[in-house]
Amino acid sequence: MHVLKQFVVYVLSSSCEDKLQIIFKYPLKNREEKLTLIRERDDPLSQTLDRLSKKLSKFAGKIDMTKANKAVDDDNDANDKMNTQCFTNVKLYNDNGEVVDADNVTTEEAFWKSSGFTLAIAEKNYRIVNQVPYVKYINWDYRVFVDYPVHPKIMILNGEIEKSDFLWYVEEKETLSTNDSDEFANLLPGNWILRFKGYVFVPQMGDVGKNVCFICLPRSKERSGVPEVYFLKYAVEEAPKEVIWKDGQLLCKTPVIENDIFRLLSYNILAGSYLALKLPKDQLYFPYCPVEYQRDDYRIPLLMKQIPGYKADIMCLQEVEKKLFSVLWGPYFDKAGYSGVFKLKGGEVAEGLATFFNKEKFIYIDSFDVLLSDLAKSDKQEFKWIPNCLNKNQEALKYFMSRPQALQVTAFRSILLPDKLICIANTHLHSKGEHDYIRLLQTAICILHLNNVFKSLKEKFPESRIALCLCGDMNSTPDAALHELIEKGTVSSQRTEWRIKADDEESTIATEVNMPLTLTCVSDVRTFTNVTVNFSACLDYIYVNEELRLSKIYPGYSDVAVRQHKAIPSAACPSDHIPSAFHLFNIIKCLLYPFDNIQVCACIRENEHFYSCFKVYF
Repeated sequence: MHVLKQFVVYVLSSSCEDKLQIIFKYPLKNREEKLTLIRERDDPLSQTLDRLSKKLSKFAGKIDMTKANKAVDDDNDANDKMNTQCFTNVKLYNDNGEVVDADNVTTEEAFWKSSGFTLAIAEKNYRIVNQVPYVKYINWDYRVFVDYPVHPKIMILNGEIEKSDFLWYVEEKETLSTNDSDEFANLLPGNWILRFKGYVFVPQMGDVGKNVCFICLPRSKERSGVPEVYFLKYAVEEAPKEVIWKDGQLLCKTPVIENDIFRLLSYNILAGSYLALKLPKDQLYFPYCPVEYQRDDYRIPLLMKQIPGYKADIMCLQEVEKKLFSVLWGPYFDKAGYSGVFKLKGGEVAEGLATFFNKEKFIYIDSFDVLLSDLAKSDKQEFKWIPNCLNKNQEALKYFMSRPQALQVTAFRSILLPDKLICIANTHLHSKGEHDYIRLLQTAICILHLNNVFKSLKEKFPESRIALCLCGDMNSTPDAALHELIEKGTVSSQRTEWRIKADDEESTIATEVNMPLTLTCVSDVRTFTNVTVNFSACLDYIYVNEELRLSKIYPGYSDVAVRQHKAIPSAACPSDHIPSAFHLFNIIKCLLYPFDNIQVCACIRENEHFYSCFKVYF
């Protein structure tokens, strides 16, 4: 619910230079309607005012019809005429209080190039303002838990979130004296007490059972906009009592302070768009998990609490929904000291890959993101063998080329070790269990592209040492051929993964494959990172080149802890994957750090997905 008590018309420049966007809110029948007009700059003002009048009448007519639930044509006509009459007297006044001649002025002159003009609608006067900070989108439709962060999903035009003001209020049952210095208190109906000023609000036990709202005053460097009020859907609740990452996170409570070590997190956070929760329970993807714990309104607050708790320096997330990256994860982690980049999957898939990095430790250099099928279709010599291999089975070729999987590759420079570059590759391979050949070929594409990026960076920064890291959800158990391809650079044509089964028939696209680049797996493949009712295994991995060494590993969760809720996701875990967190050591000199020096830390295994926390040295 929004409240806006100042009469203002916002005029914004559309993405098309020849159009203007005119936005305002008008109270109709005890409710507020937001109206938006997209107009050509050279339209006569008379046409724009006429269009505005008709739009207001249309809204008023719809509201009357809804309220009265009438179906008689004559009555409808009467209502339309009445409402049209209410809004025919729409006028524009200049800064001297004179009516502007609507037939001799363009929309641009009236709404964009003017100063001090006022739009009069019925008995309400609207001040026209151009390009001021404006809250385009604001929302928080998730549950509110004690000690769990809450921040608005918000989009601000012509302003910046970091410069805007956020004021958080809780509603009291008893009337209390208000703070006279709170200039926004008059925007709130009822007994609201200011609790916090800042972008992220963390409720406390004293707030349980109380409603929450916040006010955003959008700002830019030079200007302030009009405050926007939003009332949260849910009252404050006590936090979930048995989240299974809590004990393990205690081992990550201290940020990494060594110059030559960084903490890396890889986590498939489970896109809510895949869950289809309106289906019957027995048809759900996770039928063992109560629907209330699969909904985004429950899982997202848990993820917001869980992910920052690892205090990682670099975070690679999979199944990040596009819209949530823009309005939730990007702004949220920015406030926590991270910058982030996003790569959308192909086709009509609305989720993708996100990589966040600590702004105090790394400088962003460049991105080298690709859709894997696009590289398979390319004319580059190193990829031509892939369609040639698939030509043996046209159905397999067609299916492979339609897959949406992507590889996100991001290059950073270490601020603490300026001669060191880190290239992080983040991916999420094809998921269908019977399609091993697709994952194998997708892995080959990842390695070939990563090798090209490595060579390109080496040419551009010849004096720098380049650390490579490939991580993500590979959707493959440790015995899969793709691991052999990554670590040994080759895979035999005799591997069963080359076989294709369709309609009870089996064919093969077997070929000998050799890679120009090899990487070492630093994951503990004996642990599970994915748990369902009838399955548990390691599906998520991290691979590094010789410039990185594993320093510390934190074991994951016990099967007993996970199985308390049958599997994951659950009330205690927001995803079907367990995050993998690593400490990586950057090699400064040409020394090899043997893996038998890895420090293994004790940790209670309680989550559905195993997470490993590794220190890696430069």
